[in-house]
Amino acid sequence: WPPARPPPTWQVWSSAPTATQGAPAATQGFQATQGVQASQAMQVDPNEDYANKVAEVSVLRNRLQQMERDANRLHNELSVAREQGSSSERNQQHKAEAERMHNELQYAKQDLASSESERKRLQ
Repeated sequence: WPPARPPPTWQVWSSAPTATQGAPAATQGFQATQGVQASQAMQVDPNEDYANKVAEVSVLRNRLQQMERDANRLHNELSVAREQGSSSERNQQHKAEAERMHNELQYAKQDLASSESERKRLQ
């Protein structure tokens, strides 16, 4: 616990000009290396960081809503399975799936809360 975190499905990139635009072909590699070193030394732009946090919160909200829908669907399926008196194996599978979804939902809620607090902190 907590379950393994899936990789982020969002990324916000700024469109900055490259270091090699307009340079002769012989010097482009050297300038690109300098550009990479310079960009690594620069600090993250607060507006870009805020935009990243807003995008992250949006994605997490969407994931949370999808997980809540899945959890509700699984709970409904489990209720129907109990009413129909299905085999205990199928009930166990539904119960395990519902528990897994519940754990993921809790993790997503925690992730969303921390992302929202980080976004508010950056405002």
